[in-house]
Amino acid sequence: MNTENFSIPNRIPAMTLSGVVLFPQAMMPLRIFEERYKAMLLDRLKEDRIFAIVGERENVSEEEAHLELPFGVATAGLIRVAKENPDGTSFV
Repeated sequence: MNTENFSIPNRIPAMTLSGVVLFPQAMMPLRIFEERYKAMLLDRLKEDRIFAIVGERENVSEEEAHLELPFGVATAGLIRVAKENPDGTSFV
């Protein structure tokens, strides 16, 4: 991807992860196994290969735990490599 003409879209899909921060210009290997994230990965590979990683808030009530409440700041990431495994999971 040509970084001179690179821009981050106004809206991108996000993956909430507990206890994880993606720092700018860092690499983060991910194992994609949840159906919703498998679908997101397929979509992103067809488009601009960009998605966000956002930390999931901790110490939320039991009633809110299923909501995966995100922090207010996320980091956009670029999928450089994606390999689908025989079991349907992917390594990104």
